[in-house]
Amino acid sequence: MPILTVTAVAVWACAFVGFITSHLRIHQFDGLLGLGYVLSGLQMVREGSVFWSLVDGAAAAWWLHAWWNGGGGDDTRRKLRQLGRRFQGVRRTAPVTS
Repeated sequence: MPILTVTAVAVWACAFVGFITSHLRIHQFDGLLGLGYVLSGLQMVREGSVFWSLVDGAAAAWWLHAWWNGGGGDDTRRKLRQLGRRFQGVRRTAPVTS
């Protein structure tokens, strides 16, 4: 069995067990399912299965969209804003001589 498929199934199992035992919130569950579908989709691309790679890609997009809009992307948005501030110009005035 390919390692990417095994990893995807392990990520899905961790997501379901964590959600059932209340160790994961819903957006964390969505993010793990999305990650599992990304891994599964990569394996399908490697195998050359066009249909199943499209199905896995659509499922990954669905679950990652749910993760992003469910609160999982909040830290990511904050970090991107901090990174963006580093590239914005700061207005400085010339020194005044008295």
